[in-house]
Amino acid sequence: MNCNKCKQTNNPLELMIKFQKDKMLDKQPYQWSNESVNVVEELFEALGYDVPKSKREKLKEKFVKFVKDTAVEFGLEQKEVTPEDIIDAFADICELGVGAIMKMRYCPKCVLLEMAKHINSRTGKIVDGKFQKDQNVKTYEPVYGKCALKADEHKEKQ
Repeated sequence: MNCNKCKQTNNPLELMIKFQKDKMLDKQPYQWSNESVNVVEELFEALGYDVPKSKREKLKEKFVKFVKDTAVEFGLEQKEVTPEDIIDAFADICELGVGAIMKMRYCPKCVLLEMAKHINSRTGKIVDGKFQKDQNVKTYEPVYGKCALKADEHKEKQ
């Protein structure tokens, strides 16, 4: 699905992979708590909250405690998790993000291209398995408004 404004041939997935490889994030060890709190941090952003770096470790601790406490409260039994289970969960998170973008009447490809341009313009270093962008460095600022769809643009062309 493309909007009328999204005629670019760039593949947003390829640009996101480029960011991961260029910043060597793909070489970092997988840690559930780090990856999950990154998602939680973005959810805070969607509600208008910016979690400062100084509070991220505490956010991770609170989130892990929340998950464990909720599992106990709900009487959930933890099964052995396979790599495929983890991959499925993060793929589902991607799909849900695309769905949320579409429900807000934006073109997912256009939005992801804007986001990919933004992250690929960053410079910085890895700190505790997370890319820390350099402060006071001019980066590309996404223009998501240009990705908004008109009423008839959301339909696949037959």
